[in-house]
Amino acid sequence: MDAHAYPKPCRGVRALKAVGLLSLVGWFACVLPSHAQSVPAASDGREKLLVSADQPLRSGVWRYQVLRGGATPWCVSMDAPSLSFTVVVENESDETLDCSISLATNRKQAYENIAVVEPRGRQLGLSVCAADGDFESAIADCRIRQPPLPWNVPNGCNYSVVKAPPIDYPPSSRRKAEQAPVYVSFSVPEREGRPKEIAIAASSGFKLLDEAALRHVRGMVVRTSCPGVHYQMRFSFRLDEYSRPMEPVLR
Repeated sequence: MDAHAYPKPCRGVRALKAVGLLSLVGWFACVLPSHAQSVPAASDGREKLLVSADQPLRSGVWRYQVLRGGATPWCVSMDAPSLSFTVVVENESDETLDCSISLATNRKQAYENIAVVEPRGRQLGLSVCAADGDFESAIADCRIRQPPLPWNVPNGCNYSVVKAPPIDYPPSSRRKAEQAPVYVSFSVPEREGRPKEIAIAASSGFKLLDEAALRHVRGMVVRTSCPGVHYQMRFSFRLDEYSRPMEPVLR
């Protein structure tokens, strides 16, 4: 389900969907390194400051873009004129990536986060508001995320969600640009009823996102063909590319 800065050369935010298994994504930023080139404007009116060189992985590559401007209401509504600076990570591999990212301005503002980028996915990494000349640097370090252990369900066994509460994307997590997948395991003791033995099978790495996924499963009514069997549900907390910019953190 979806819950909907490199030192010079380069440095590098999560929504939900419910479809049997749930899913996620993260964020990233950067300055123009020697191997990157300025590129034409994005199709939505934002200017592409750069597209990084491809970073090789065993099953493909990943790269990032830095976008400037665009109709971002958060920056337009600020007292002082400012532009949005957005970093997007593109993962063209079969691996899930853990990315550590930071972005700095020459006003000594720092933005830091970690992001999880899904296989074959495009993910918002970071969005900030700053004056056009304030952008200084961005850094991102992406590594392959350890996959969750395989989950074996007997052949012929499945479940369907009869009723479920809305998926809650915690406001604090949104402000901090926390994005990642969460895997929750549970059993259904009767053919229809509330899940039992609910637990985190693979954490997002963020306490509030894990708790939001657990609350959702506790509130479900589920129907199953095999009472007593343990199932797993995947949640994806992701922010879109026009999400509210992050607040700076102290250096």
